[in-house]
Amino acid sequence: LDRLLRASGKDVNAEISRLGLGHPGFARSVGVTGDLLERARRRSGSVPMVVFSVAPFDDAAQAICRRLGIPFLPEPAAAVQAARAEGRRVVQQDGGHWNREGHRIAGEALAKALRERGLLAGPERRAP
Repeated sequence: LDRLLRASGKDVNAEISRLGLGHPGFARSVGVTGDLLERARRRSGSVPMVVFSVAPFDDAAQAICRRLGIPFLPEPAAAVQAARAEGRRVVQQDGGHWNREGHRIAGEALAKALRERGLLAGPERRAP
């Protein structure tokens, strides 16, 4: 769908980059995401909750998390983006979705970030 839209001159990501929250669809999605995360936060009680984004425009996700007091982890997406910048193949042929290597890199970065924050037990320590 993205390729078809780009070919027709309608690149939604470019529009969102240009308009930000001025893009009606993006503004609506940010509102819905905020509502869903707020519900999840309330229902999680004392269970730790973290968020990471795999998509562009994670500034909005970070802002929602700050407002709700939910830790945001930039490490998974940053690790995949760094590997891509090195010329490694980390996405599917569609150019956007992570492939097996991208998921491996993101998973390792996520596990490391969770361990560093004391939210994931490593081999030396077992979770309760």
